[in-house]
Amino acid sequence: FEKYKKANSWEQRKLGEIANIQKGQQLGKAEMSSTGTYYVLNGGMEASGFTNQYNTLANTISISEGGNSCGYVSLNLEHFWSGGHNYTLQNLKINTIFLYQWLKRQEKRIMALRVGSGLPNIQKSSLQDVYVKYSTTTEQQAIALFLIKIDNLITLHQCKYFNPFSNFSSHLVCFEKYKKANSWEQRKFKESVEIERGGSPRPINDYITNEPNGLNWIKIGDAPEQGNVIVKTAEKIKPSGLSKTRQVQIGDLILSNSMSFGKPYIMGINGCIHDGWLLIRDVQGAFDLIFLCQLLGTDQMLKQYKARAAGSTVNNLNKELVGNTLITVPTKCEQHKLGGLFQKLDDLITLHQRKLKDFHGGFL
Repeated sequence: FEKYKKANSWEQRKLGEIANIQKGQQLGKAEMSSTGTYYVLNGGMEASGFTNQYNTLANTISISEGGNSCGYVSLNLEHFWSGGHNYTLQNLKINTIFLYQWLKRQEKRIMALRVGSGLPNIQKSSLQDVYVKYSTTTEQQAIALFLIKIDNLITLHQCKYFNPFSNFSSHLVCFEKYKKANSWEQRKFKESVEIERGGSPRPINDYITNEPNGLNWIKIGDAPEQGNVIVKTAEKIKPSGLSKTRQVQIGDLILSNSMSFGKPYIMGINGCIHDGWLLIRDVQGAFDLIFLCQLLGTDQMLKQYKARAAGSTVNNLNKELVGNTLITVPTKCEQHKLGGLFQKLDDLITLHQRKLKDFHGGFL
């Protein structure tokens, strides 16, 4: 990587030159609740509450301005309220994921900018002077993808000393008790989200392109073997095919309606989906994205899909079938916590699956 960097021309700019750094607005306690539509990020990387309004768009990088988490960097896939102890980076001139990965690796240097005793903070002027080095747009995307894979691998190996079976049963017991003791709302899925089927320009080979302005063409084969975020595609299509397909954005959720039946994925890139996918968009902001993805992948949902698809010639999903499934929904605050818990369990399972595969591979 260092040899590559030296051999190629990378531009160096100050953060304030490639991003508009905005400080958030403080909300009063009366404006926050545990059931609001949008989460409040008031420093750190966890929601400090919820509200029914937002002041920041999805896919935004945040940097904590003050408190114990001062200097932490996070990437937010949903609309949210940026609080008074939080900076957001707007109108970026480089790839968002690349910049996020760069700043995460500069987190210690950013934390070193803290001033003040007691409750430290970072001044906006100091952030503006942080240097960022970046290459071409194509290289930014490739590097961002590579670093995401490295981060995921590190996360998995950090979990290796944790025994997943020691307290798992007790966790499930506590969860069931909690669910019974609290009121969770049940409704039809279509009452909360917008569901649309993908589409494909035909003949598809006439639309495949290698041009830089091509649109990511998301196929079942682009879904990762481990994890639930799609971050790259093998092919692109011409912009002229856009009117015959369905466009998806970072933070959208897609559901396979054939082959890997009922498997949900979160979009980590923009692109287009063919008719083997269903787009699920949380237009009402009723869900925590990670929780929703976990919910749609549960055995209970798969049983509903199969029961409703029974009798059809092909075991496929459609928007009506998925929309009529019944879901049980906790508060937004509970969704946020549960989604994080189940994501950690998924990462742990992935780790052990990989170790088992490597173990068997050693005998081949």
